[in-house]
This record gives sequence, C-alpha cells and structure tokens, in this order.
Amino acid sequence: MPEVWLNYGAVDVVLDVRAENLGVVMEGSADALSDDAMTDQLSAVDLSGSPTLVVLQDTAGVRQVISRLYGMCEAKSLPFPRILADEKARVSIKQGLPEGSAVGMFDSPGDELDRDLVFIAEVEADGLFGYRTVCTRLLRLFGGDNMLAAYNRRGGDLPALGVETAPYQAARKFADQFEVLSIDVAGGRRGASRIQVGHPSLCDASSLAESYRTFGAHSAQAVVGSTGGASSNATLADSLPSLWSVCGALKTGGQAVLLAECGGGLGSDALVRYAEGRISQDDLRGSHEYVAGMEDVLFLEMTRREADIVLVSALPDLYVRRLDIRSARRSQDALDGILQKSPRRKVAIIPDAARTILGHDPGGEGGAHHG
Repeated sequence: MPEVWLNYGAVDVVLDVRAENLGVVMEGSADALSDDAMTDQLSAVDLSGSPTLVVLQDTAGVRQVISRLYGMCEAKSLPFPRILADEKARVSIKQGLPEGSAVGMFDSPGDELDRDLVFIAEVEADGLFGYRTVCTRLLRLFGGDNMLAAYNRRGGDLPALGVETAPYQAARKFADQFEVLSIDVAGGRRGASRIQVGHPSLCDASSLAESYRTFGAHSAQAVVGSTGGASSNATLADSLPSLWSVCGALKTGGQAVLLAECGGGLGSDALVRYAEGRISQDDLRGSHEYVAGMEDVLFLEMTRREADIVLVSALPDLYVRRLDIRSARRSQDALDGILQKSPRRKVAIIPDAARTILGHDPGGEGGAHHG
C-alpha cells in the first residue's frame, strides 16, 4: 500500500491509499537554488548599509535566504542585519540564527516604512490577489481604505488563483509609495527555488511562481491536500487559499479534503463574525468598510455550492459546522469516507496546495505525476 505524507501543522502525517485508489499527485517541480545562485541574486541587497530584515513569514525558503544573507555578511566581515518579525514568528525564526542573534518585534501599526527595511516572504496562492507577495502583504498590513478598494475590484465571487488580478495591481500601486526593498521567495517542500529582489511593486509574481504550476484543473472527482507547511495553516484564514487550490482540481460536485491544523483558530475578524452569525451576504457585497477576511467568507460561501468540503483540523466542531463545511479529526477518516461512497474512486493528492497553481492540460492529466 503506497504511503503519502502530508503536512499537518508542525508534523507530517501519513495517508494510506491503496494503489488502485491513488490518482495523480499534483505539484510543481523545481530544484532548490544553489548557494552560489542565491548569493548572486541576493547581491542586490546592500548589506553594508545595515538593513533591517522584516520577516513576514517563517518558511524553509525564507530561512534559507536569511541564512545565506548571514553567510554573506560573515564573508565580508559585516555586522549581521537586524531582524524584526511578528510575535508568532519571532521564536521560531530565532532558533535558526547564530548564537547571540536578536529578533525584535515588528509592530506594524507603529513602524514607519521610510527606513532601510527589507521585507521577506514566500509567494503563495491568494484568492483575491491571485498571488500573495510582499506587496499584497503590505496592503493588508497598512492599507486601510485601500484594502476595501482592492476588495471591490475583484472580478467575481469565486477565488482567482495564479493570475495578477485587478486587486493585485492595486497592491502594486499602494506599495509604490514606500522606499523599501523586498525579497520574494518561491519556496516549497524542496526549499527556495527562485528569488526576486527589488521594490515590492515590481515583483513579477507570475514569473516567480512558474515553478508552482502543474496540470489538473477541474479534472478530479476527489482530492486530498495539505497546505504544505505550518506557516500556511496556522489559522483557518491562512489555510483557505490552499482550499481554493484543492477545490480548483475538482469536477463540479467533487469531494475536497484539506489538512490544516489551524491551531491559532479562525484567524480573521470576518470569519469570526461569520461563525457567530454576525455577517451576511449583503454585508460581503455592499460593505462600506473592509473587515479582514471578507473575501475568504465570500469565496467559502460560493465554493461550498460546488464542492463537498471536509476540513481535517484542530478547530472546534462547532466552528466548522457554522461555516457549513464538514470536519474530520484524522485524514484517514476523511479518505475512508470518500472510498466508502465509491470504493473504486481515484483520489488525487496535492501535497503543497499553498504553492500549487493548476492549469488545464490539453493532453489530459499528463502534467501531474504519480507519487
């Protein structure tokens, strides 16, 4: 019996799938950058100017970049950059740094953006922007009414992944006002595969995320996937872009299972209000203020109409039921539920859904590969 390993929070869990039920494994493929190639691309960062690194996300790829920057400083006898991160990432980021390194708190409402700041994050799928990059993260952190304007520029009420949407262009325009630098990282289970260094507004997300592309859009009857990393499933809000990727692989009416620990809870004001019955469809479509996570509630409402969704998480069942999706405590229980209804069903797997961009394969399913 094949064993498929999927991420769940800080650990990986095994999914036992019989050979006759194992369909395609959908994920991009890219080799990790060599140290020399990474050093060459990071040479655009002026380390002699004592920049401050603002870590917006703790992933293996981001850690690789920080480690390489430290190595470059050491080789030139330069002081290590100062590092800032939010409360959630501070402890884990510090564990991978040389002894004596300090990681300060990045308090986004109070930090000015006119300093020598270098923002670092990994590119991921995003239902509103198409891609989640440093410039879209800056808009979410600092945008205020600009975020409402971006939300209102969405092309519809379903998530749009893998394209630079009108809201993404709004994020570019917003980021353009700041004199900062960004390091956008194409990462994944193999580590950093591509890097772009420059102004956040100039990030070519489509090119950077090319290694995320694979085939299999709307081709499967059942899909089991995970977000691919703990930073992408800390909360339900973090995890939902991965759900859009999993559901994007389904035929209409198919079954989607997402593994996402969500140890930090729902993760956005809009999801909390929705779970408590304090936000309506009218609120989502005609609001005069942006509530964090509005787009996810809207996308979830619409996606549920086209897919049977099961969430394997640590969230209380009460919350999951109020979101009108089903819950399971173990991935194997969710898989068994699929096969109980249809014992011969082929189940597709998406191991790294936060970094998977699906496309249509004109030749069938040849673009995806078996595990």
